[in-house]
Amino acid sequence: MKLNPDNPNVRVVQIFNEEDNIEYRVVTNVQNMSDEEIKEAYRLRWQIEDALET
Repeated sequence: MKLNPDNPNVRVVQIFNEEDNIEYRVVTNVQNMSDEEIKEAYRLRWQIEDALET
C-alpha cells in the first residue's frame, strides 16, 4: 500500500499477521526496499524482540 501524504518520501506498508489475525501499518521513509522486504525486516525485528522478552 502506497500513500501520498504531505511528505511524499513517506509510505505506509500493511502487514497482516495471520497467526494473531492482526493487521499492522508501518510508516517508513525507506525507498530502496520493496513492501515485501520491509515486511520481512519487521518480521525479523519482532522475532528478536520476542526472544529478548523471555
